Amino acid sequence: MGDAAARSAPIPELPFLSPAEWSVFSLLSKKGPLTVRQLVSELEASSEAPRSYTTVLTLAQRVAAKGYLHQSEKAAPHGPASAITYSSCVSYADTLKRHAERFLDQYALGDPEDLLLVREIIDQHLGSS
Repeated sequence: MGDAAARSAPIPELPFLSPAEWSVFSLLSKKGPLTVRQLVSELEASSEAPRSYTTVLTLAQRVAAKGYLHQSEKAAPHGPASAITYSSCVSYADTLKRHAERFLDQYALGDPEDLLLVREIIDQHLGSS
């Protein structure tokens, strides 16, 4: 599940991911490598809103361009072997940590009361699991 090398590689400074990009990155980190068709199926099977093939393809290409995903080469010009697969090339845990730190730096600004409110929200989410 996911790229073993990605789990141990330190995360470089990469652009922030949008929520839609995050859903693609997260899925590929946990279940990749996958083709776009497989991504669409996995997203439909989850609680994600249905997305078209072209939307998922565009998202995967954007996340790859940002440096989070590896895109395979086509093995054949057409047919089943022509499918391109995507897989994560950076650690999911490190990426999540970096995004959370960026959120806290951007919104909580180190204010202890803001950080306590964030902790309260996290505790509520942990309690509802």
